[in-house]
Amino acid sequence: MALSVVAISAIATFIAPTALAGPNCPMGYQCIYSADLTQRIALFQPDPDLRDNFYPDGSPVVGNVGLIVNASTINEAHYYDSPGYLEFLFCLNPVSSIQPPPSLMIESLRLRQHTAIHCVGNLTSTIGT
Repeated sequence: MALSVVAISAIATFIAPTALAGPNCPMGYQCIYSADLTQRIALFQPDPDLRDNFYPDGSPVVGNVGLIVNASTINEAHYYDSPGYLEFLFCLNPVSSIQPPPSLMIESLRLRQHTAIHCVGNLTSTIGT
C-alpha cells in the first residue's frame, strides 16, 4: 500500500543536500543504511529484488532500513514493498534522504526521471509543504 504524503511527512527526516556529497553516499548512487545506521550499501542501478542484498556485516537489507539517500542529481528513486516493482511505497527526489518507519518492507528499487508522481524531498521545500 502506498504511503500518503502526510504519512511520509510524519515519519521523514531529511539531511541537508550538502551532506549527500562525499564518502557517505557517492554522487549518482542510492544508499541504503541499516536500521542502526552502522552499515551501508550503495546501488547505482535499479534492483528489482532487494532480498538478495546484504550489508557488509552479512545482515539482510530487507527489513533493516534506517535511512535512504538519493545522491543522484537526475533520477527519482521509486521504492516498492514487493520484488519486481509491485506495491509502490514512495519515491524520493534527487539529492534527498528519508528515514522510513522500521516496519516498512522495501523490496525493490526503480530509478526514473521526472515522473508525474509526487515524490518526497527536494532542495527547496520539506515534506508536507
